[in-house]
Amino acid sequence: MIFVGQKSHKSGIVDMVHPTPIYLVDEIFDFKKYSRESWLSKNNFGNHTHMHCHNTADIVATYYYETNENDGDLIIQPPQFLETSLCFQQERYLYKPKKGRLIFFPVFLYHGVKTNTTNNERISMSMSIYFER
Repeated sequence: MIFVGQKSHKSGIVDMVHPTPIYLVDEIFDFKKYSRESWLSKNNFGNHTHMHCHNTADIVATYYYETNENDGDLIIQPPQFLETSLCFQQERYLYKPKKGRLIFFPVFLYHGVKTNTTNNERISMSMSIYFER
């Protein structure tokens, strides 16, 4: 995994690598001042990401630069309080990555990435977004 952190939007190496997701985020959150931390992930054969959450952020986003859609699904686990919900009956949900897709989800959802069992290199950019209070 490659980590590139930054606190202010519209600057840093992630913007130079591929600015599109950053500009999309800027458009979506234009109504409010925010900052973000962004990082690139490269997952090769045998790589995975353990289950975790981003407790101090407000929203999490992931943009898929390169994927063959079989190189490790995103795992999302609903919070414990949803166990009695009729909508959220599964223990975990799997999201198949799609090249060029930008997804957002709440920070309180535990998530991870299944093991890449292919020879394809999956590259994604993720970010934690913080709104000014």
